[in-house]
Amino acid sequence: MLEETAAIIAVSAQCHHSISSAHPPVALVPENATDRAFLDNCKGLDASIQVRTGIRCQIEMTPEILAADGLSLIAEAFAHDRALGRYRELMRFFESAFALPSRSLSRKLAQFLSTAPFGYTAEEVRSWCQLRDDSVHGDLKITSKIVLEADVRAITNRIEQAAPDDWWYPNKGHTPAG
Repeated sequence: MLEETAAIIAVSAQCHHSISSAHPPVALVPENATDRAFLDNCKGLDASIQVRTGIRCQIEMTPEILAADGLSLIAEAFAHDRALGRYRELMRFFESAFALPSRSLSRKLAQFLSTAPFGYTAEEVRSWCQLRDDSVHGDLKITSKIVLEADVRAITNRIEQAAPDDWWYPNKGHTPAG
């Protein structure tokens, strides 16, 4: 649950995340019956509290959001500082969302993204997918070329825009299957 919550926050803030514990460990211990009653009635942490960066997070924890592998994949993408790592993770997100390998993905992904308000074209999406296998494999017997950072830098921001935007999420009714 903690990892999933961290992933949700990372996606909503479009940043990387890490989980650590206080050292030495801390805990909330009631000092009296009133404190015990207060803690017993708490439902969780208040996600609307302002954080250091000034970003406010208010996340509805629906079963669909918590069960979404895609959320973790997007969070993995934002954990990368370099465009190539982000690109690979976002392509895995799309592959997972459509349950298709990248070589079969571009038509379905382009069709889905055509409903987005950002003007994605089939040719643009096809160019994203064409680089996927070459960005992962280093054996030139398998791949046509080795894809490097410079090859994906220009398209990664556009792919990032397509993946985590709030029009995508299950609670908005816009999913590849629905």
